Amino acid sequence: MKWFIIILTSSIAFSATYFVPGDYPTIQEAIDATSDGDTVLVFPGTYVENITFLGKDITVISKSGPLKTIINGNNSGSVVCFQNNESSAAVLMGFTITNGNATEGGGIRCESASPTIIDNIIIGNGTNCIGGGIACFDGSPLICGNIIFGNWASEDTGGGGKGGGIYADGCSLNIICNLFESNEASRYWDYSSGGGIYATNCSGVIACNVFLYNDACTGSGGAISLWKCDGVSIINSVIAENHAGSKGGGIVCSNSPDVCIHNCTITENQAIWGSALMCHGGMLLPCSVSVLNSIIWSNGPAEDIRLSWNVYPVILDIAYTDLEDGQEAIVMESGSILYWGPGMIDIDPIFVFGPLSHYHLSDGISPCIDAGHPGTMYFDPEDPENPGYALWPSLGFLRNDMGAYGGGGVGYWLAVEEGENPILELSATMYCYPNPFMGSATIVLELSEPGYASVQVYDLSGRRIKTLLKEDMINGPISFVFDGSSLPSGVYIVMLQAEEYSISHRLVLFR
Repeated sequence: MKWFIIILTSSIAFSATYFVPGDYPTIQEAIDATSDGDTVLVFPGTYVENITFLGKDITVISKSGPLKTIINGNNSGSVVCFQNNESSAAVLMGFTITNGNATEGGGIRCESASPTIIDNIIIGNGTNCIGGGIACFDGSPLICGNIIFGNWASEDTGGGGKGGGIYADGCSLNIICNLFESNEASRYWDYSSGGGIYATNCSGVIACNVFLYNDACTGSGGAISLWKCDGVSIINSVIAENHAGSKGGGIVCSNSPDVCIHNCTITENQAIWGSALMCHGGMLLPCSVSVLNSIIWSNGPAEDIRLSWNVYPVILDIAYTDLEDGQEAIVMESGSILYWGPGMIDIDPIFVFGPLSHYHLSDGISPCIDAGHPGTMYFDPEDPENPGYALWPSLGFLRNDMGAYGGGGVGYWLAVEEGENPILELSATMYCYPNPFMGSATIVLELSEPGYASVQVYDLSGRRIKTLLKEDMINGPISFVFDGSSLPSGVYIVMLQAEEYSISHRLVLFR
């Protein structure tokens, strides 16, 4: 067996690095001492405190990851706050955020800020109003690669809890590659909403997330609730086994003129009305929803989709989708409009368990492979080693696969799968310090015995950016440079492949 060590370091350091508890006993004291561009490196331990970034564009990162580095809010307010115009260069990375309790944003509160929140476990936080895990107002935060688990938004009187996992108001959404599991919005009849996400007055992208076992209790939108949103795209996401006590076991869209649900797998969700999807044309705005290249299967006990018209119309445009029971699965109230497009099928998608979810398509068998929209703009990413064939987790040829693992956005899933393959018991270590990096990064790779290896860099669309290494290697470490000076700021995936082994890690590049 070969053993690999990957170490990533930046060749351009931040201004200063402060160690916790080495230099300061608490994270907040270290933040107080920083200036823009500095790094706070936190060693393993449990830190009982509530921290605020104070408007500083700094990196607060754990040395050993979220399982070993915990910030406990002691049930006394939001655990982490960004509320002074922090930019994407304000980074929170690698912590367990827990035991927060606040009116808005039990775990993390962002107001007029656009931080980067990446690779954290946000668990066991609550609010008596909105945003159990995270609450965001008037910003554009990047929320990427987090586990958002067991958070709750609850209100006994008034409007009900909204956004068990995330609440967003007036934001440009950038919610990518997260797991939302067992979050809850609860209590007041028919007003609790958004077990996983509640978004209002928002635009942006919700991409490559997994929503499991989230609950809107007596209300609507077990996984996702959109209210007055214009220009929101939900893409390449698995929405499974969520529940709403009233409407939209998977998704509810209300007063939202432009919502796209593309390449999603929506299955085994439950609600009284619209088990998979509920669309409201409400008192305030029309509702227009496009469903494309998706799988809507095995939801119940109610119809899969319900279109509910009030003052303004509701429009559903659906095409190239595997919809159980076909057009009979859609209930249209008077005044609703349905555009039934080409490429619709009603055939068991044949799911199989896989490394990303229980809803991979059975290779060579599923009717959803190569059954999506035939246009090249919807193609799956191409496997660079097998031209003409799709890059896993897409299957078959390049034509779009229906469901969460097909289409141009599927490359985001590289980030979800990052890390070692536990079945192979492959040992890999990555020191992402500092990570984010600026300019260029040095990669050190070591094989315990000679063999072939390649190291390639992908962007989040699945497009290969650079090949850093592709050769037979001898024993011992070698180093090489990833020059990111010509690339825009963003998240990139560095993937090592050696024989049957593969390891991938996420890097954040800032300018």
